Amino acid sequence: MASGPRTVLLSDQLREVRMNMPNTAYVPPAAAPLPTDRQYRHVKLRAQVRALILILPLVAFLVAFFLFPIVQMLYRSVDTSAVAMPLAQVHAELGNWSGEGTPPEAAYRALGKDLMALDDRDELGPVVRELSYRYTGFEGLLRKTVRQLNGSDGTQETWKSKFVGIDPRWGTPEPWGVIKHSSGKMTAQNLLAAVDLRQTATGGVALQPADQRLYIAVFINTIVISVSATLACLLLGFPVAHLLATSRRSTATVLMMLVLLPFWTSLLVRTSGWLVILQTNGPLVDLLVWLHIVSNNARPQLAYTRFASIVAMTHILLPFMILPLYSVMKGVSKDYVRAACSLGAGPVKAFFSVYIPQVVPGIAAGAMMVFISALGFYITPALVGGSQGQMVGNLIAYHMQSSLNWGLAAALSVGLLVLVADIFWMFRTLASAELVGAPK
Repeated sequence: MASGPRTVLLSDQLREVRMNMPNTAYVPPAAAPLPTDRQYRHVKLRAQVRALILILPLVAFLVAFFLFPIVQMLYRSVDTSAVAMPLAQVHAELGNWSGEGTPPEAAYRALGKDLMALDDRDELGPVVRELSYRYTGFEGLLRKTVRQLNGSDGTQETWKSKFVGIDPRWGTPEPWGVIKHSSGKMTAQNLLAAVDLRQTATGGVALQPADQRLYIAVFINTIVISVSATLACLLLGFPVAHLLATSRRSTATVLMMLVLLPFWTSLLVRTSGWLVILQTNGPLVDLLVWLHIVSNNARPQLAYTRFASIVAMTHILLPFMILPLYSVMKGVSKDYVRAACSLGAGPVKAFFSVYIPQVVPGIAAGAMMVFISALGFYITPALVGGSQGQMVGNLIAYHMQSSLNWGLAAALSVGLLVLVADIFWMFRTLASAELVGAPK
């Protein structure tokens, strides 16, 4: 009982000390305010500007050295400035001519004055050359006309009689129609010529004469060779890609090196090698003779044919088919085929019903890469194709380097570009809708 008051005193003292102590409990800091929409847009804009600055040198390079030259080249397919300005007087007189019969006397007079003025200034050559691309024999006709007009004795006969007397073709509407349709800022004559068409004097469209129809056949030949090379690459590349995807890592590494080996060799060297192999006395024909497939006295000519172009292009483009197939096949599980076989499907049915649908994206990607690349081939058909294996690229190079008809070369390039765009759209549609099974 003696300790009771002392205990009560200590309790009161402890209570008083607790009441006088400061509150040291942990108080969490207030949460930071959320950014406003304006601040979020500002940060996002800064990130986009920073990314744009990083890629700006690449964009400028592509525009200056890739896009601008292509646009300028394609514009040449419709450009008429080389003819429109030097022959401004005759173009003004032909403005109201319907294209039927012969133009009025004023058109003959204006053409004569324009031609003689160009000849005096030594500027006749570019005009004559440009018009000769659009009308066969125009160069000789114009030079003959200028020569005889300069040597005329100043008789009082009409300009029309002078022109017709120099050459009867001036009495027909065809040469005048070519001059008239070259009077505007742009013309469709080159684009029509690229598909074996021509613009008549009245403004209509007609087929070229039979002996001048060339380009449609070359476009068809280009498509046939490209399709053949694509199918050959698919037939040869599919087993190789499947072997790469299912082999051990060490074996797959060696096989991949063999697949990439053509990239280490010059394109010209590979093409020249096929030229040696496919010659009449080459090793391939010697093998066929030794196997008694062909007679030694009737050795076939394999080089300089369409077959040679397809073989050489298949060799060059084969890796572009194998690599997309391999990348897709590597991600396909073997369990699907095993499950199909365990459910009663045979190996062939399981392969075509289960495995092939899963690798269709690789087939589509490889086929598109090979086909579009094949459309633009130039060196290989020029070396091994001969006249049968010529493609559109060869004609573009010919008009750029030999005939100097850059307008027609640009028109052929436009046709090839349109063809590539159509093929790309078709492949994309088939791959995404029909083959992969996406909704149509």
